[in-house]
Amino acid sequence: MNRSGLIGWLTLGFLSMGMLGTVHSEAPMRAGVRLYNNGQFEAADQAWRQAAKEAPGNAELYYNLGCNAFRRNCLGEAVLYFQRTLWLNPGHGDARHNILYINSIQTNKVLPNPPGILEIIRDRMIAWMGVDGISGLVLMAFTFVCMAGWYGLRVRHLPGRRAALWFLAGTLLLALATAILFWAVVERDSAITDGVILARQQDVRSGPSLSNPVIFSIHEGLVVELAARTDGWYQVVLPNGWNGWVPEQQLGVVQSVELPISRPIMKAK
Repeated sequence: MNRSGLIGWLTLGFLSMGMLGTVHSEAPMRAGVRLYNNGQFEAADQAWRQAAKEAPGNAELYYNLGCNAFRRNCLGEAVLYFQRTLWLNPGHGDARHNILYINSIQTNKVLPNPPGILEIIRDRMIAWMGVDGISGLVLMAFTFVCMAGWYGLRVRHLPGRRAALWFLAGTLLLALATAILFWAVVERDSAITDGVILARQQDVRSGPSLSNPVIFSIHEGLVVELAARTDGWYQVVLPNGWNGWVPEQQLGVVQSVELPISRPIMKAK
């Protein structure tokens, strides 16, 4: 861009700021950071919600929303946003630490089942490489398999063919391992299974209707498994196996197909 064009864009930007004059005069992301640092938590929440519509897959944005919800004493919302942060970035240590702290002060003391070794490996690989990196690893592994197979067919003398076969076997194992990892990531991203209770206290009923009896009550911040959905109700399963039905407006869904991975943004302090 030449100098005159740059000056033109800057002039247009200053004119726009003068016309809007409020939160709308700056990007919602930056507005949220400024409002949060000034203690204007409700306004920061609105700004970051707007930013979430523009970048729905940003882990740091949901971390900001979680910190802001905690400042507003909305523990259910805070857990929901921190869980979304971990869904997008399983290696986010601050979000995990904040969830553990909220769990220590919330009413329900139902501990989740510990993850299996395969889930731990999957989440650590996602945190390290990202979904795009794992996809690239799969492509690279199968490329090596094709190269090894081609080389094995081309080699005529026996020692070289043996080496080619060992190389092919190794690349096949690598391809199989990366394919399993990729399948685990796809399975993880295709399932919408977890929710967080948002109501201060929520009755759980035996069926999806207010006419069904209450079988037990749970409180905000509890992470539940979503087993079924019908007519505005979710069937939830607690970590201890208890299950029942709650209205869908009383919980937030952690996983969503509307949360693609995107680039990081400014983090709240």
